[in-house]
Amino acid sequence: MAASVVSPPRKIVVVDDDGANAELLRMLLEMDGHTVLTVESVKSALEAITADVSAFIIDYHLIGQHTGMRLLEAIRAGETPAASNAVVLITSGDMRWREAVLLAGADDFLLKPFRPRHLSTTLNNLLSRD
Repeated sequence: MAASVVSPPRKIVVVDDDGANAELLRMLLEMDGHTVLTVESVKSALEAITADVSAFIIDYHLIGQHTGMRLLEAIRAGETPAASNAVVLITSGDMRWREAVLLAGADDFLLKPFRPRHLSTTLNNLLSRD
């Protein structure tokens, strides 16, 4: 595994309709020094996104009308206040979505369950690109 690059603290939005997952991600990211906002739907995310968001961790399978793919598409199309090149990680327990989300512009795909260190390393390496 490549060495993790330490990035300065950033604002991260976690989109996951499972409260326990969202809380765990929030705690892990805050331990890395990031400010974290958790929301449970695409609609809530679209309402909460601000220009200072550096990255998103989005669960592919969300309850409601839209999957995490819809939010990814909105970010990449510049339909949110966040930069269209903000880091986007999509998570899922189903590996079949990997190719589709990467083709749609996700920076990476994490298969659940993933190790906390893998999340930190991946996110920090992606955030250090700019």
